[in-house]
Amino acid sequence: MAVKKPLGTLSSEERFLNDICNASKVLGVSYSEKQTRSVLSNFSKGFHRGCVLWGTTDQSTGNLSYRIYERHSIDVLLLPQMPV
Repeated sequence: MAVKKPLGTLSSEERFLNDICNASKVLGVSYSEKQTRSVLSNFSKGFHRGCVLWGTTDQSTGNLSYRIYERHSIDVLLLPQMPV
């Protein structure tokens, strides 16, 4: 297992990627770093000024999900298109 950096040395994005990677390993579910980086890039303002809500289930086939809740109204149609 990689040595964890002290929290003060990580940017918010690095910390989030570290957290989602560790949580995915603990839960035994996969995640896409590329897709997560795309979400963070497209919703960077909301990520920094809003909050993140994590979710999962107690099912063995469950997944790990998250939502970024903005503190301000935004028009998501004006955001860049995320690659599929």
